[in-house]
Amino acid sequence: MRRRLPNLAIALCPIAAVLLLLMINGPNPKLRAQNVGGLVVGSKNSKVYHEPDCSSARRLSPGNRLAFRSPGAAEAGGFRACQTCKPNQAIRTVSLFSPEPAPVPAPVAQNPDDGPKFSTDVAPVLVANCVRCHNARDRRGGFDLSTFRALMTGAESGAVIEARNPDASELILRVKGESTPKMPPGNTNLAPETIARIEAWIAAGALLDAGANPSAPLAEVAVSPDQLRAAALARLSPEERRTQLTEAATLRWAQAGAGNPPEPTAGKRVLLFGNLPESRASATVKTLDKAADTLQTMLTRPGQTAPFGPLQISVYVFTDRNHYAEFVRTVARQEPLDGEQGRADLADDTPYLVALDPFGGGEASDAAVDRSLDFLLVEQLGAGAVSRSDANAPQWLALGYGAFLASKLEPRSPYVARLRTATVRASQLGWTTKSAEALGDQLPPDDTRALGFSLLEWLSTANPRAFGPFVRGMLGGRQQLDAGVQQLFGVDRNQFLTAWGQWVMARYPRGR
Repeated sequence: MRRRLPNLAIALCPIAAVLLLLMINGPNPKLRAQNVGGLVVGSKNSKVYHEPDCSSARRLSPGNRLAFRSPGAAEAGGFRACQTCKPNQAIRTVSLFSPEPAPVPAPVAQNPDDGPKFSTDVAPVLVANCVRCHNARDRRGGFDLSTFRALMTGAESGAVIEARNPDASELILRVKGESTPKMPPGNTNLAPETIARIEAWIAAGALLDAGANPSAPLAEVAVSPDQLRAAALARLSPEERRTQLTEAATLRWAQAGAGNPPEPTAGKRVLLFGNLPESRASATVKTLDKAADTLQTMLTRPGQTAPFGPLQISVYVFTDRNHYAEFVRTVARQEPLDGEQGRADLADDTPYLVALDPFGGGEASDAAVDRSLDFLLVEQLGAGAVSRSDANAPQWLALGYGAFLASKLEPRSPYVARLRTATVRASQLGWTTKSAEALGDQLPPDDTRALGFSLLEWLSTANPRAFGPFVRGMLGGRQQLDAGVQQLFGVDRNQFLTAWGQWVMARYPRGR
C-alpha cells in the first residue's frame, strides 16, 4: 500500500496550515492576506508602488526608486498600489531571503553611467594593493581607505585626492613614486595603464558609481574579476565577439576529431556550431535565445551580475558519440558519464553548451527519443546559468531548475515522467529523509535532479508568486532555506517538506 504522509492540518498551527494548504490547492481569493509585510518598490514620480518583480518596477531608474517595508508603509507615504501586479492583495512572498534594508547613507556625488568608474577602474586596484595596510584597524600612515567615504576623507596629513586635479593628488604622486614613501611599497609597481585609469577617474571628478553606498567596504563596491572580464568583452563589437567565438569553436571542433567543419547558425544570445539541417538549427537557436532571456530575467538579483550579460554562448551539436566524448575529454578535461548526452560550462570567457543530437543529425522524426535536442540544450543552459549566477547555488537548484525549464518544452516527454517516478520512489523509501538529503545535495545527481525538479514544479503550480523569489533567494546557498521558509510560510523545514511530499503523493501517484 502507498504510504500516506501525516495530515498537514493536524501537524501545523492553523495559520501555517492555511498558508501551506494554499500552496497545495492553489490560492483562494477570499483567503488572500492583506499587507502581510514584505518589500515593495515605489516610484517617486508616479506615487505608485509595485512588487519588485513587476515589469514597471524593473524599469524604474535608481533616482526614481524607493523601497518600503510593506504595502502599508507605502500607502502611509501617499503611494497607491499598482493595478497590474496588485501588491496590496497577494500573500506577501517577494521579501523571501531579502536582507533588512540598509540605512540610507548621506548624499554623495555620484557619476553617471558613462565615463571612468570607481567600481571598475579604481576600487579593484585599491582592494588588491592597499586595503590590507590602510584600513579601519590598521591605519598605516593615519590613512584608512577601506570605504569610499574614508578614501575621500584622506589621511591625518590631509586629502589624498584632489577632484579634477590628478597631478596634485597625493595618491597619484605616491603610486608614481614622485612623493615618498612610494606606494605600493617595495618592488611592486602599478602598471602605467592602471595609473592612467585612476588619473582619468580623478580628472572626471573622482565620483562614486551611481547607486553605490559610500560607506560600504571597497571589496563590495569593487567589481569581481569575472565582472571585469565581462566588461572587457562588452567593449568588443559584436563582430569581434563573433570572431572570438568562431576561433574557439574551430579549435574545439578539431580537438573533438569531428570531420566536416561545423556550419554556424547565429542567434541573439547563442551561436550554434554543427551540421544540422538548416530548419532544425534555426529552430534550436530561437528556442535557446528565448530560454536565455527567461533565465536572464529570472536569475538577475539587485546588485548582482546578470548570468549572461554581453556574452554569446557557443553551442556545439555532435552527431557521433565518439566525437562528443572526445570534446568532453579535451575541452572539459573530464571523462563523460555513462549515458551522458549534454553538458554546459558558462563560466569561461567563451561559454558553451554541448550535446549529442538524438536524431543523429537528420530531420526530427516521430521516432521515440528520451529528450529532443532542444530539451537537452535548454536543460543544460538552465543548470549552467544557475551555477554561473552564484557559486554557492545548491546542486539541487541547478539540476532541478534546468530540468524544470526544459520540461516546459516537452511536458509529456518520457524523461519528465521518469523524474516524477523517481520522486515517488524517494517518497516510498522515506520522504522526510530523502527530501532532506536532496536539499542537502547528499544524493546522486539523478535523484537530486528529480527531487529538485519536483520541488520547483510544486512551487510553480501551487504558489507561482513565490517561485521567482524562492529561486533567486536559494542562489545564495543551502543555508538560506530554513530562514526563507520561515519568512515565507511561517513554518519550519520539516513542515515544508511534509507539504511538498503531500503534493507529490497527490500529483505523482503513477509518475504522471
